[in-house]
Amino acid sequence: FYVSHIVGYIHNVLVLVGNRVNNIVFSFTTGQTAGKGNPLTGNIWAKTSNIVARDGGPRDAGLPLTASIKLDSTDLKSASLSGTWDAIILHEMGHALGFVGSIFSQLGLTDNAGHFIGAQAQSAYGGPVPLEDTGGSGTAGSHWDEATFAPKGQQMSNELMTGYFVPGETTLLSDTTIGALADLGYNVRDPSALTSMVVD
Repeated sequence: FYVSHIVGYIHNVLVLVGNRVNNIVFSFTTGQTAGKGNPLTGNIWAKTSNIVARDGGPRDAGLPLTASIKLDSTDLKSASLSGTWDAIILHEMGHALGFVGSIFSQLGLTDNAGHFIGAQAQSAYGGPVPLEDTGGSGTAGSHWDEATFAPKGQQMSNELMTGYFVPGETTLLSDTTIGALADLGYNVRDPSALTSMVVD
């Protein structure tokens, strides 16, 4: 999926016990993420952590080198989520690629009003892009705002990088997210002539 949008290569880095990392390494595990699958006590279907950023490279400083993605073992068994896991995993891979508030801040891509202000994302969106301001540290600042995300005035709460999924909804990837990847430092291309495309 992402190889359709990110073109070119990130330079290799010698890490991981002497092994060379080509582009980025994702590690996937399953286990408890939060709330033990109970929506009343908190339900995080998946989470990305342990993002190690590159340092010092002229083209890709700050971009992730490695990241860990954990899928909730209880929720993986849920029939109601069976058609949603592809989008959930792609969402987490977006975080692993650097769609994270701390990286946005480090690269100067946010303002004091809670917007993403990278030039490419703003061009696609039509101005500063609202970031989520609710949901705690795992959600706030690291997602497009669920309630107000509307590229070029088109409401899109079901965009891949908003913070909440509804089982069964159609998930879209917007030009704004592709623009944000460019602002992070990736070489991107948009294979769709539309302002968004269905994630499938």
